Amino acid sequence: MTKDEQKIFWQGHNRMMLKAKPYYRRKIYEALQAQIQEAIDNGLTQTAIDSISSAGIMNVLDELYQDIGLKSARRTYTNIRRQATKARMPIGFNEEIVNYIIQYFRLNILNSAVAPIMRTTKDFIREVMIKAQQTSQGLREIVNELLTADLTKVRAELIARTEMNKAANEAEQLGTDKTGFQTQKIWIATKDKRTRRDHLTTDEQVVNDGEPFSVGLEKWKMLRPGASKTTDGKEVPAKEVCNCRCVIGRKVMRGSNGLPLKKNMMQRSIIENKGMPIQVF
Repeated sequence: MTKDEQKIFWQGHNRMMLKAKPYYRRKIYEALQAQIQEAIDNGLTQTAIDSISSAGIMNVLDELYQDIGLKSARRTYTNIRRQATKARMPIGFNEEIVNYIIQYFRLNILNSAVAPIMRTTKDFIREVMIKAQQTSQGLREIVNELLTADLTKVRAELIARTEMNKAANEAEQLGTDKTGFQTQKIWIATKDKRTRRDHLTTDEQVVNDGEPFSVGLEKWKMLRPGASKTTDGKEVPAKEVCNCRCVIGRKVMRGSNGLPLKKNMMQRSIIENKGMPIQVF
């Protein structure tokens, strides 16, 4: 991809995210508020807090992953196919690959995303309760603080942006694998004042598919923007993940004859280091 192509690809990604974010921010906010209301309705006891249901936030994230994930996978698939074949209208996804992507997110991403969200909600309620005890607040004041805290709105914004970008970049790999072509991947950073330095310095870094980017002074080995773990099993710090707006671009690899290189069967059967088989259609 040339710099102009990278810019165009990022702009398409950004439009998709900006269009979807208000909807998912609202849905996540409503799910967080419902969790708090559930604890209130059950008496704000320790048992009530511990037993808050995760169903609401799981349903929202499941919808988000399917929506953003499928759109991102299609965009990447289309971009690679056009590079490789110059086709104006690449073959679309069939039902089997759509179902695979949906199952991939449910099995690999959903639970790992929900757990820390639930933990933070419960910690927030406990902190308000401790503060209330220390200041002798009444029940009505406690309930009011829980339901009107700006923290919930801030969290909804953070969760929406982080999980949308995670979905886009995870599904980008699935779209790439479906094409059957060998590619290099390019880290494309958002170029504005809000972009963290580590990601600006990683901008335009190129690696072969399946290899990690080296991010920041610590050289975190990240397979993609938003990755929660490095390729050597380390936890990526939140400062490299939360609110990330970076995206991956792709360049089709070509042989000495100028023709696009296809993946061999081993490359087709492994999605990077996850050990998840995927059939290329």
